Amino acid sequence: MKSRLCIVPLLLSMVLVLSACGANETLVLLRDDDGKVGALALLNQDGSDKGIVMNKVNQMTRIDGAGSIQTMTASQQDLDKDFAATLETLPAQSKHFILYFEMASTRVKAESQKVLVALFDEVAGRQAVEVLVTGHTDTIGLKKDNDQLAMKRAQKVREMLMERGLKASFVWAAGRGERELLIKTADETAEPRNRRVEIIVR
Repeated sequence: MKSRLCIVPLLLSMVLVLSACGANETLVLLRDDDGKVGALALLNQDGSDKGIVMNKVNQMTRIDGAGSIQTMTASQQDLDKDFAATLETLPAQSKHFILYFEMASTRVKAESQKVLVALFDEVAGRQAVEVLVTGHTDTIGLKKDNDQLAMKRAQKVREMLMERGLKASFVWAAGRGERELLIKTADETAEPRNRRVEIIVR
């Protein structure tokens, strides 16, 4: 029987039961969207430790029908040659964008206009797309006011995406106020890099 490829992009460690993909399988550990590599621990069907952990990029483990296991590192050339068709079926990797805003405003700064165009192009170029938009502020002002401003910034970007044809159900907006500062500052500190909206396109 010809092997199938089971491609596993992971961020967090997880356990994979050998029977999960069936007999005569190939497992490959890839980087996740952030370039990080997770880990796979291989167990027997009864849950006992098989003594094999995959934790390196492009690490490949072959399992035949008899349960024999062979582990190696695949070159990118090998993956492209042997599994090109399977790799092409993977969804496009997530893209991350940051837009900076004028103080106490929902106006995108001029320096972020190119990023805004790149965001629109990325969304338009994907067949299936989901977008998570999260607004942030600096520490100037009351926290409740910053929560509202952060949400307004996120909603503004959401509206711009919807104006370009993206369905409302595919765009989520959230406001985090001053809770997740990009640049750590004291209270009542004007920091332009904290006045932002972060967008994840996937």
